[in-house]
Amino acid sequence: MASYFEKHKEEYLISEQRKVKYLFIDLEQIKDKIVPTEEQIKEYFQEHEDEYKIEKQVKASHILIKVPAGAEKEQVDKAREKINNIREKILKGEDFAELAKKFSEDPTNAEKGGDLGFFSKGRMAPEFENAVFSLKKDELSQPVKTSYGYHLIKVTDIKEEHKQSLEEVKSQVELSLKKEAAWEKALESADRSYTELIAKGKMDNKLEDVSKEQSLELKQTDYFFKGGRVKGVFGGPKFSQAAFELVSDEISEPVKLNNGYAIISLLETKAPYLPELEEVKQRVEMDLTEEESLRLAKEAAKAAHDKLISGKKLDEIAAEYELEVKNTDYFTRIGGVPGIGSLKNWTPKLFALKPNQPAPLIEMADKGKFYLMMITEKQPISEDKFKEEKAQFAFNLRRQKAGQIFNDWIKSVRQQAEIEINEDLIR
Repeated sequence: MASYFEKHKEEYLISEQRKVKYLFIDLEQIKDKIVPTEEQIKEYFQEHEDEYKIEKQVKASHILIKVPAGAEKEQVDKAREKINNIREKILKGEDFAELAKKFSEDPTNAEKGGDLGFFSKGRMAPEFENAVFSLKKDELSQPVKTSYGYHLIKVTDIKEEHKQSLEEVKSQVELSLKKEAAWEKALESADRSYTELIAKGKMDNKLEDVSKEQSLELKQTDYFFKGGRVKGVFGGPKFSQAAFELVSDEISEPVKLNNGYAIISLLETKAPYLPELEEVKQRVEMDLTEEESLRLAKEAAKAAHDKLISGKKLDEIAAEYELEVKNTDYFTRIGGVPGIGSLKNWTPKLFALKPNQPAPLIEMADKGKFYLMMITEKQPISEDKFKEEKAQFAFNLRRQKAGQIFNDWIKSVRQQAEIEINEDLIR
C-alpha cells in the first residue's frame, strides 16, 4: 500500500479549505411571526386561483402484451392477435382483472389486475394517454400500440377537473402568504445588516456587534472545500463559492440559502497539502483494491477469450469460470444490447461478424466488466419495416445533427464568454 501511495501521491492532494463565521437571517423565525389577515388570504387566493385547480384524473387498469423494439412483422402480428383474443374474452364477460393477472406482461401491476391507480395527463406514453382520457368510466379500449407493445385499457373511475374552494386550501394559502412575506422581510433584514457592517469598516468583532444589535444568530463552520457541502448550511454550493471569493477582513454580500440569508466573514484558511498515508489510508486501500481487482479480472477475461478464439465452446468456458451464458434478444446498430446496455464503440465490429464467430474481447473497464460474445443469429433488414420507418429515421438523424451543431455553438460561446448561472431560477 505504501508503494502504491507514493506512486499516486499527487492524486490525494487535499485542496484548500476554509472556515468562516456568518450572520444567519433565519426564514423560519421570521415566518412564525407573520399572521396574514383574512382579507390578505382572500385576495391571494383570488389572484392564484388557478394554482389550486385539480386536473382531471382517471383510474385505469391495463393488460400489456410486449413487442420488442425492432420486432419483425410476424412477431408484431402475433402480439396483436393475442391482445385481440384477450379483448374478445372480456367482451364475452370474462373478468378484466383476472385476465390481466393471467396474461399481462407488465410485471409492475399484473398481479394487481393491471391496476395503475389514479393519474393525470403527462404521466403516460402519448398513445396510451390519448386513449385512456377519451374513455368513459367502465369502458374498454381498442388495442393501443405504444413503444412497449399492445395494451387493453379499462377506465374504472374518473375525477373531473375542478377548482378547490378557499375553505379547502386556506391553510395552503396562508402558508404561501407567510413564506412570501418572510422572504421579503429576510432580504430587508439582510440588506440592513450588510449596510451596517459596511459602515463599521475594518472594526474588529463587527459581526458580533450587528448580531447583538439585530438579534441575529452568529454561526461558525468547520473547515470545508470550495463548491462542497458545508455542514449545517442549506444553500448548495453558493455558500462555499461566496466564502472562497473572500479575502481577509472582507464580508460577503447577503447569500440566499434555502432557509434564509447569510453574510459571511473569513476566519481561517488551510492551504492545499499532500497528506500522509495515514490520513487517506481508507481511500488508498479502496483505490488499490479496485485497481488490483480490475487487473485480475482483465487477465482472467483475456485468458478466457484466448480459449474462445482457439475453439473452446462458450458454455465450457463459462462452466470452467463458474459463469453463466446468457442470450440476448435481437438488437440493432443504434440500440443498446439487451441486458448489457450501450456498446456503441463495439457495435460496428459485432455487426461485421458472422454467426458463431467470436467477437473481440469487449472491455467496459469503467464499469469493471468484460464480455465474451458470439453472434448466434442475424436477421436481414425488413424492407417493409424500413419503408414504414424511413421518415422517422430521417427525422431522428436531422434532429441529432441539429443537436450536435447547437452543442458545438454553445461550446464556442462558452469559450469566449463569461457565464453566470442563476441557481434561483433553475431550482
